[in-house]
Amino acid sequence: MTRTIDRMRLRIVLLLAVALADTAAASCDTADTGAPPDRARPLAGLSPPEQRRFCDEFNGLAGGYGAQLSCPDGSTPGADANQSACVTAVQKIGAACPNLVVGDVLDCFADLCALATADACAPLRACLPLVAP
Repeated sequence: MTRTIDRMRLRIVLLLAVALADTAAASCDTADTGAPPDRARPLAGLSPPEQRRFCDEFNGLAGGYGAQLSCPDGSTPGADANQSACVTAVQKIGAACPNLVVGDVLDCFADLCALATADACAPLRACLPLVAP
């Protein structure tokens, strides 16, 4: 069970890392306000600058890019390696789960150790099996 949870956490982190990287690349868009994406926005609808900002915010909750947590259950989920990996993941998750919104992910990752059990993570957990590797 712990291995399955760890793999699910790693998959989410990797997917989000890839998706967030694209957001950073588009941050030079002059029409972009630089504000964090609205929590009600679907991941699939985020512009590249918004994806990058989302990744920065998400990975900040996890301790920053490259950070790894030690959870009470012995699992060790980690943040995305870098923004590019996160942006790629966000794009994949958004494509697989068009109704998943920014707030769903941020609420879930407020406690990365509770991914497998927290009610806030239910929308994300339901989405993960649909995401292509």
